[in-house]
Amino acid sequence: MDIYFFKAGLLSLLLIVPSFGFAGPFDELDSYDRQQRAADDAFNDFEKEFGEPARPAHVQPKQKPQPKPEPARQVRETPRQEPKIVKVKQQTTASSVKHIDRIYEQDDLLFTFKGCIKNHNEVRCALTVLSEKTDLDITLDTNNSTFFDNNGNQYKSHGGKIANKKTSAPNWGGRATHKLIRGVTTKTKVEFPNISHETNKISLIEIKFHTDSPIKLVFRDVPFI
Repeated sequence: MDIYFFKAGLLSLLLIVPSFGFAGPFDELDSYDRQQRAADDAFNDFEKEFGEPARPAHVQPKQKPQPKPEPARQVRETPRQEPKIVKVKQQTTASSVKHIDRIYEQDDLLFTFKGCIKNHNEVRCALTVLSEKTDLDITLDTNNSTFFDNNGNQYKSHGGKIANKKTSAPNWGGRATHKLIRGVTTKTKVEFPNISHETNKISLIEIKFHTDSPIKLVFRDVPFI
């Protein structure tokens, strides 16, 4: 409080001007300016000596620049490629056709060998016979029909039939006789039992018939159908 009273008293003394004689208007203005400057200087000196130290201005802390967000990467979706379907051309082989149709001709008779099927331990072979010129009797001889497999094993037929005529038991001759009609194709079947599981094809097969003379059909490298 004493400091402020002292400051007020100092101001009052500076503003008191002795009124001696007449002072013109210009003298009054000049005197007022001098007094104002003197008062300003006195205030500055007083503040330097007794005033509180100036408080440092509040400095706003600098903010670190935030990193700019990276632009989102555009992911290009790769179109899904459908798997290509490759068509494989199937090759026609003897094992992929229904019949192999091997032809044998003798004495105006046409024999067509259709092939053989293996079922477990039994093999059945099929063929047809056609008389091209005349009607005649023919005998299927299963007792003397045989085949050799891929391992060299030999198997004899135990029966068969021509048309609807079955052969007799092997100990009875193993034969069946039938009349062929000219121009009519007749089905024939020959059976072989007790075949090895290792047999996967026929190396050679012989099927025998009789008319007025013996007929022996021979076929090689016969795959199973």
